[in-house]
Formats: sequence, C-alpha cells, structure tokens
Amino acid sequence: MGMTGMQYAIVLMVTLWFAVSTADHSADHTAGNDTSSSNDTSTAVSTESDNSHNSPVLFGTCYMQPNPNYAGDEAVTGIVNFHQRRRLPLDVFVRLSGFNTSASLRRHGIVVHQQGDISGGCESSGPHYNPSNSTHGYREDHARHEGDLGNIDVDQGQVDTNFTVKGVSLFGKYSIIGRTLVVHVNEDDGGSGLDPQSAVTGNVGACMACCVIGRLD
Repeated sequence: MGMTGMQYAIVLMVTLWFAVSTADHSADHTAGNDTSSSNDTSTAVSTESDNSHNSPVLFGTCYMQPNPNYAGDEAVTGIVNFHQRRRLPLDVFVRLSGFNTSASLRRHGIVVHQQGDISGGCESSGPHYNPSNSTHGYREDHARHEGDLGNIDVDQGQVDTNFTVKGVSLFGKYSIIGRTLVVHVNEDDGGSGLDPQSAVTGNVGACMACCVIGRLD
C-alpha cells in the first residue's frame, strides 16, 4: 500500500530531525573533547611552571675572570659549575686555566664570599660567606664557613676537578647564588694554623680571580 502525501511528509520531517539531532550531538561531543584537551594543556603548563619555581634540582655557574687588582702575572679564567638536588650535598665542577706553570703541582684556596659585588675587583665581595658565624675550616669539616670550599689542585697551569661538599646550598635563604666565588693565591690551611688569621681566612691570601655565581634555569 502506498503512503499518502501526509504520511510521506511526516516520515521526511522525522528523518530530517534525526539527522540534525545526530550532527548537533557529534559537534557537542567534539567541542567537549577539545575543551578537555585545552584544559589538560593549561594544567601541564601550570604544573611545569610550578615545578620550575619549586625545582628539586638547581644548577649554577660562574665564569671566572682575573682580578684586576692582583699583582701577580697569572690570569686565571674558566668556568665553575654547580649542581644540587634538594636536601643533598652540592656538586662542584671546576675547569680553570692560566695558573703559573713553573710548578708541577700547586694548591689554591677557593672560597665563596659574602657579597655578589666585584665592581672594584674581587675585594669588593667582602669576607668569606659565613652566616653561621663559625671559624674557618676545610670543606670536609662540620664547623666551618659555609663558603669554605677547600683547595683546588693545579697541574701544569690548569685545574680540572670535581668535588662534593655538605653544608652549602643553591636553595633557600642561605643560597650561594648571587654571591662571589674567589680563587686565592695561597693554599687554604683549613684554620689549622697557629696565627689568629688562620681561623678567619685560612691564610688564603690575595684574590687571584673571581666571579659571581648565577643560576642556570
């Protein structure tokens, strides 16, 4: 039996309504997925930013330059890098050159100083960094300046060494970032000398070279 004109019109209207309804639902579903994807991306960026701000790992670097006030003929240059995981000791990587090559092996004290100011030469950096008000010591000592990093060994005019030190940090209130790292002319006696200056500076002597420690992001 054939459909009347009225029946055909009703079937056509229902078919069109179903097609439109399906298309709208598909569009809404796709838009919902896009919105979810956008939200996930926003969250990832925000989390990455937060992790960067509260990073569990920090890196620092220092480009060593000769002290213009140093009277010696050595012009020490190079780079010192720092790496630390939160609540763990600080790793220090020293690569320097320009030392006197007349001696096969020499030792020089290397110390973090209080200020990040080298505008008037390395001497502008102030005293050894010592927020705990301790006496001078070796880097292995529990009681020492936080800035006491001990000695570096020079071989044929160069230094290529790594070491780990506790009690000094790239993190927090007492971070060494923004402070000055100084290479001194003498060996650090670790405060073991008999003269009063030993307990203050380790008799490290004049500043040969220095740099301000910066953060690597």
